[in-house]
Amino acid sequence: MNAFMADVGRYKREVPRRHRSVTALVMRRAGLQVLGVYRFGQWLRRSRHPLLRAGLMPLRWIVYAPLRQVLGRAYGISLADSAEIGPGLYIGHGGGIDLRHCSLGAHCSIAQQTRIGPLPGAIAGPRIGNRVWIGAHAHVLGSIVVADGATIAAGAHVARDVPPRALVAGNPARVVRWGYDNTVILGDERQDNAPLGMVNVSDYEPGLG
Repeated sequence: MNAFMADVGRYKREVPRRHRSVTALVMRRAGLQVLGVYRFGQWLRRSRHPLLRAGLMPLRWIVYAPLRQVLGRAYGISLADSAEIGPGLYIGHGGGIDLRHCSLGAHCSIAQQTRIGPLPGAIAGPRIGNRVWIGAHAHVLGSIVVADGATIAAGAHVARDVPPRALVAGNPARVVRWGYDNTVILGDERQDNAPLGMVNVSDYEPGLG
């Protein structure tokens, strides 16, 4: 529930105050509808008590699975169970979005036609840190690390590690600016309670310069 409320918080800044209720936002934003179903599915999957888990299993097949399929097809947004998505995700527009076998940190943004996952025939996908902005038509594929605060330009095809606070662009993607501040395009100022340690600088090998 906390993760979904963080998702909602990302959308509140772009609408008039009278439309900022959770119900109004969910009704108006396809991305929030899909995220709500995804968070519900993760809650069902992570229930640890055996009896509770057994009791919730029908909900997974009767409620979660049909909703995920219907909304995914309607909006073109696929958030697979294998994707570990941190709180506060913002989905700018639907259509052609596919996230699977990957992890995203807190306070990230993605746009339409974004693919994040493993390379064909592989299982391991990207590990993406906190406060990462990913533009439309970007592909982030393979067992790579995208560090905290990175920015992936629209149309970039990323198949190698991305350093922290780097702006990458192109196909194949390369660093075009170091120390890039993506605060403005993320839509707000940095939050002091946003975790920073999900992906360490030592986890990547510079190769995009």
